[in-house]
Amino acid sequence: MSGQRAAKRAKVAAPEAPAPAVPSELPLEPVPGGVSSFLQSWAWKREHRPDRDRFQRPYVHSLADGRKLTVEQARFKGSEGFASTVWDSSIVVAKYLERHAEALVLGRRLLDLSAGCGLPGLTAAALGAGCVVATDLPPNLPLLLRNAERNGVAKVVRVAEHWWGGDVAPLEGLAGGGAFDLVLACDVMYVEEAIPALVSSLAALCGGKYNPPPEQEQEQAAATSRRRMSEAQGGEDNERAATDGAASASVNDGRRPGVCTGGASGGAGGVGSPETGPRHGRGPTVVLMAHGRNRFAEAAFWRHAAAADLVAERVPGSELDPVYQCSDVDVFRLRLGRRANGESGSGRKEVEIEEEGV
Repeated sequence: MSGQRAAKRAKVAAPEAPAPAVPSELPLEPVPGGVSSFLQSWAWKREHRPDRDRFQRPYVHSLADGRKLTVEQARFKGSEGFASTVWDSSIVVAKYLERHAEALVLGRRLLDLSAGCGLPGLTAAALGAGCVVATDLPPNLPLLLRNAERNGVAKVVRVAEHWWGGDVAPLEGLAGGGAFDLVLACDVMYVEEAIPALVSSLAALCGGKYNPPPEQEQEQAAATSRRRMSEAQGGEDNERAATDGAASASVNDGRRPGVCTGGASGGAGGVGSPETGPRHGRGPTVVLMAHGRNRFAEAAFWRHAAAADLVAERVPGSELDPVYQCSDVDVFRLRLGRRANGESGSGRKEVEIEEEGV
C-alpha cells in the first residue's frame, strides 16, 4: 500500500492529534472572541458530525452573494479509505479565497492538490478563476468531475491524477502551460512516510526541486513499486476512474483539448498577501496550506520543507473570514526561498523547525 493510500485511511482512523510542531518564528495566534468565536465555529465545523452528514448527504456551501455550491461526498471502498468528505480546513480556505477573491482568484490559475471533494477549487472556479486543476488519486476523480459539473464550472475545473512526487508538468499543461499562481493544499499532513513526496511536489510546483535524503528515496521507491504492482493487478474501479479523469481533461469548447477555457484574464503584479495586485502566471507560485487535527506528520513536513527551501508564513486571523476560522485550523503561505532560486544575501528568514517531539 502506498503512503498516500495509507494516508487516505489515516484521515479517519488516526488517534488524537499530537501538539502541532510549527516553524518557531511563526507564533500561534489565538482566535479572537473567546467563547463567542468557539460557538460560531461550532455551527459550521463538520468533523464532529455524524457519518450521514460527512459522507452520505451533500454539503451545501453558501457564498456571500447568495449562490450555493452543492458538494457530493462519498465513502471510498476497500483499501482507499475515506477521503471524500469536506474537512474544516477546506471550508476555512474556501472562505479565505472568497474574502480575497479579487487579489487571489480572479483570472488566476489555481491547483487544488489532493482535492478530495474539491470545495476550495470549486469555490475558486465560482469566483472567477481562469483555470482550476483539481488532483487526487484515480478512484476520486469521478467524484471531483461530478462536483464540477453539478456546480456549472466544468469548463473551468480540470481533474487529474497526481501521485505526490510525480511530474507536475502535465498538471501545468492542463492549465495552458507555465506555473500556477496559487496552489491549495488542505489536510495533507497525516502520514510521515508520504511527506517527502508531498514536499517534492510542492517544491516542483513552486519552480524548485527537492531530492529527499537517501533513506527517504528508498521508502519512496518501495512505495512506487507497490503502487505499480497494484496498478498492474488491475481493478475495474481504478481503470474506470482513470478513464473518467482523462475524459474530463478533454472537455473544451473546441479550442485546445484539455486546457481550461473559462474565467477571466489576469493582470500584472504578484500573488501573496491579499493586498498584492493580480498576476497571470508571471510571479512566484504561492502555496496556501491549511490543516486541522489531521497533522500527525507536521513536524516531518516542516523539516522537509526547510530542506527544500520552502519558506512559510502563518496567515493571521485578521486576514481570515471572521466567522470561518477556528483554533484547530492553521493556514500558511509557502514560497520558494532565495537559496532554491539561486539568490544570495539576506532576505526573508528561513523556516526554523522545532525539533522537540520530532
